[in-house]
Amino acid sequence: MLRHAVVKGAQLNETDAKRVLQHLADLWSYHVSLVETDASDAVIKEYVLGAARGRRGCLKAGLGGAPAPFGAAIASSRHLARRG
Repeated sequence: MLRHAVVKGAQLNETDAKRVLQHLADLWSYHVSLVETDASDAVIKEYVLGAARGRRGCLKAGLGGAPAPFGAAIASSRHLARRG
């Protein structure tokens, strides 16, 4: 599960968030979820996407030995943040 801490009400762009999560789900071959939380850790919005049928992730294709490190997912989620 990925987490985006909303600051000053700046939530993620829904279309971009879904595209990046779909890409991660396809690469990793399993469901990926992301929650947006406020300062009190209350969930504002949640996205959950699974790997597209017929797509082969890195693990199934034999291109990797393990899922990408958690830090890689964090870096990807930072890319989603709205630019002020």
